[in-house]
Amino acid sequence: MDQQEQKLRELVSAYQAELLRFCYVRLQDRMQAEDAVQETFLKVYNALPDYRDDGHEKAWVYRIALNVCRDMLRSGWFKRINRHVTPELLPDESSPPDDDEISLSMAIHHLPDKSREVILLYYYQNFNVNEIASILGIRQPSVSERLKRARKQLKDMLKGEMLGE
Repeated sequence: MDQQEQKLRELVSAYQAELLRFCYVRLQDRMQAEDAVQETFLKVYNALPDYRDDGHEKAWVYRIALNVCRDMLRSGWFKRINRHVTPELLPDESSPPDDDEISLSMAIHHLPDKSREVILLYYYQNFNVNEIASILGIRQPSVSERLKRARKQLKDMLKGEMLGE
């Protein structure tokens, strides 16, 4: 096994499960998410010879996955399929979600794409603002503004739900 294959095996081992969850939330379809993860690792493998390890390996892999998901969402075929996400369909979770987690998941699902991306990357993938800016190809103040807007949107949605609206 050559060095490139060994590095790919390490990346798959390190990120496959969390990439599947990330892609699933973006694409709302398990099979499409699996395809996106495979496509991501194929692109990673092809780009490995040119990759210089600068300590941002995880951000690099997620940037590729995010772009694969965006490409899939833009495709004409993808727009025609019917996808409904429920918390029960989310990939393997260690314990069943409680009502608050379900409410939060559904609220995140209803956020606009730009808001949902930053929430997922910040809170669920534990990237910092600088890393998110790198992944999304935007400036750090834009990431901070998107996070602020997304938090307010979530707060308003969850507050409305608590009031029975």
